[in-house]
Amino acid sequence: MIIVAILLVAFVLFPLINRPQPEVTLVNGYESFQGLNYVYRVDVNVKNNGADGWVRVYAELSGAGRYEKLDKRIYLAKGESDSVQFSFDISIWGALTSPAVTYRAWAVAG
Repeated sequence: MIIVAILLVAFVLFPLINRPQPEVTLVNGYESFQGLNYVYRVDVNVKNNGADGWVRVYAELSGAGRYEKLDKRIYLAKGESDSVQFSFDISIWGALTSPAVTYRAWAVAG
């Protein structure tokens, strides 16, 4: 019975406790040109408040006649921060006819 409890802690609980705890500290969105393409950029700063590990950062954009979600996977050490930039293609016509663009970002361990 004690061996089962030790295995439970070692293989189930420890990985759940000892994992990254990402926190999005800043989200900034703005229109820009990427070459000849008109894009909407979302910059995301992420800080890891947990153990070393992989973090998946998500950003979504809605408006300008579309909805799109992108993600990137980064490795963060404990206490480390990093910036991730997402680029969403939108047309100039779409931006002019539907100027209300909303965006958000979040991060999860994994």
